[in-house]
Amino acid sequence: MRLVARYIMTAVALHAFLFLSFQPLSAQAPAVQNTVKADKGSDDPAAHALLAKTAKWMNAASDVEIVFNACVADSRTLNAPRDCQRGSLVCRGQKFRLTVGPQTYYCDGQNLWVYVPQNKEVSVYAYDEAQAQINPVSLIKNYRKYYRAKYIRQENIAGSARNILDLTPLSPSEILKVRLFLNAGDNLPYRLELYYSQTQIQVLEIQACREAKGVKDKDFVFDTSLFPGVMVNDMR
Repeated sequence: MRLVARYIMTAVALHAFLFLSFQPLSAQAPAVQNTVKADKGSDDPAAHALLAKTAKWMNAASDVEIVFNACVADSRTLNAPRDCQRGSLVCRGQKFRLTVGPQTYYCDGQNLWVYVPQNKEVSVYAYDEAQAQINPVSLIKNYRKYYRAKYIRQENIAGSARNILDLTPLSPSEILKVRLFLNAGDNLPYRLELYYSQTQIQVLEIQACREAKGVKDKDFVFDTSLFPGVMVNDMR
């Protein structure tokens, strides 16, 4: 399940920042002096102010699509990540379909299918909303339940101001922290960095986010009738 969680967190977490009819939000950079050391279960008020806007935005979410590059890096190569794979994510509430490279992940809110076409097999797992590293709704709506949030700073990156926040798991996790970059002007996500260690970091670079057209509930379920010859591994 470790590999599954790692790929899914890289892309699916971004659903939390997208919704159908985006209205620009004014998100001025929080003053650095308002940043405080957060105790377990509490949040830096500056980080909370930004995440509250993002959560409000997320609550209006419907069918959305994002396109991204999922890459790997270490602490020395964050500016030039490697092994990038094109990916896409379509979401409807807790349901999603994620493609990263050749693999596709389907989730109907109860089950998670991991389809590996080169192996002609699909593995089925029980989906647990409490797994915040997989569930984008939990990641944002309940971030204080799973993470400690801290505002780091604002930087000018690629010609625009970005607010940088860190989310640190409150419970033991293979993810040491999630570094989130939000556009200062509209609060849209610009970049996501997942730290498994200083030498193992996944980078998600967002290329586009838009309304998804023609999405149906069946799009979030792996239909074995459409994939003859695929072996099913039920891990539930």
